Amino acid sequence: MLQKLPSKDRLAELAAFNTAGTDNAQPATMDEWKAMAEALLSLVGKEAFGEVVFGIERDESDELTNQKYIDYSLDAIEALPVGTKLYAVIPTPAQGS
Repeated sequence: MLQKLPSKDRLAELAAFNTAGTDNAQPATMDEWKAMAEALLSLVGKEAFGEVVFGIERDESDELTNQKYIDYSLDAIEALPVGTKLYAVIPTPAQGS
């Protein structure tokens, strides 16, 4: 079971932690270490199933326009369970569950 990640503010505090003890930040707890390690492990070996790509297209007035598209693998998307949330980054509690 995936542990709940620390909040975005707590992650920023941990990232700025100074081992010399010159700041007021507390080191990560064992639960925080486990949650962060599990989140990172879940990303190891994962392949992207989509990519934002650029293209040029004609609009209604036959003018060339720049467009962005998502180029994706339909097989990869169809393999995802209904209700799967897609994120560009690992979500923190403030961003989603």
